[in-house]
Order: sequence, then C-alpha cells, then structure tokens
Amino acid sequence: MNTVLPAHDSVSPVVLIHQGLEIEMLQCVYVLVTNTTNFPVYFRQRLAIDTRALGPHSTDLQRAKVLERSNSLRSRFEAWTEVQQFYIPSVTMFRARTEVSNVPKAAQELELYLPSSIADRVTCDKQLLNAEFTLRFAQAEMTLNDLRSQIILRGRLIKSKGRHSSSQHQLTRSRKLISHIQDRIQVLAD
Repeated sequence: MNTVLPAHDSVSPVVLIHQGLEIEMLQCVYVLVTNTTNFPVYFRQRLAIDTRALGPHSTDLQRAKVLERSNSLRSRFEAWTEVQQFYIPSVTMFRARTEVSNVPKAAQELELYLPSSIADRVTCDKQLLNAEFTLRFAQAEMTLNDLRSQIILRGRLIKSKGRHSSSQHQLTRSRKLISHIQDRIQVLAD
C-alpha cells in the first residue's frame, strides 16, 4: 500500500494523526492562561498529576473538575479510536491483545497507538508514518522556539527585577513570576 485514501468522510489521515497528538498532549501538557494581572501563567493541566493531587481533603468542586476533564478526554479518545480503525484496521486487534485485563484504565493512561509506536508490530501505511513525523517535527520546532522565548524572557525579568523592584511586595511578585517562567522552561526542556 503506497497511499492512504481517505477512509473516513470528515477526517483525513493527517487530521487523524493531528488529533492523536492533541489527545497525547491533553494527557500531559501545560497550558498557557492569563491571570488578572495579564502576566502569563502556565497552568498545569496534567491529568495524572491532578488526579494524584486529590487527597482526602479535596473539595467536591476539585474532584468534579478532574472528573469532568477525565470524561472529556475519554470521550475524545473513544471517538478518535473509532476513526483510527478506518485507517489502521489491524490496530483494533492489536489493542485487544495488549489490553487483556478487564480493569478500566484512567483516561490519562489510555494508549493511543500512533503509527510510530506500532509500525514494527502492525501493518501501517507509510503516509501515516510520514504525517506523524512531519507533525512531530513541527511540534519540536514550536517547542524549541517557545523554549528560546522563555529563556530570553527569564533573563529580561531577572535584569528588570534588579533595577525596578524596590519594595518587598514587588520583589516577591517578581520572584513568583520568574519561578513560573522557570517552571515553564523545565516543562519545555522535558
């Protein structure tokens, strides 16, 4: 097989891989949000960490938010796997063989079986592998650009802190912002 013809009405092979990478990121990504002071804050959206962080004293609202994100991720995963079987029919049998236990997995632990992870064990079209490579390469370039930007921003904030922060309140705020930027740098490097 040299080319993959669109097997699904509304999802092309490239869109399938792109959606798979989005789901993968939702399982373990940091998302940029802006707080009331309009400073960038990177909010941790890693579902596994948020789930583990729920302790005996967590509120019902905290548990509900984690459950809602988990359910949303699971429904996206299930919709994605339905389309995936059109393009990689053998992945259904492979998934059934590898996931033999009847214990349901948490949404963040669900295996996507993207073409690069199963190409040596399952018949997979080269166009899907090339699409994943191209998208992952673009993802890596974006991450490197973001990493460079964050390092430059951290350097400028450190210089600015020394020149312009005179009160304890300003110093604390500057340190907290620099700490957020450092956390983001670490996440991007990982």
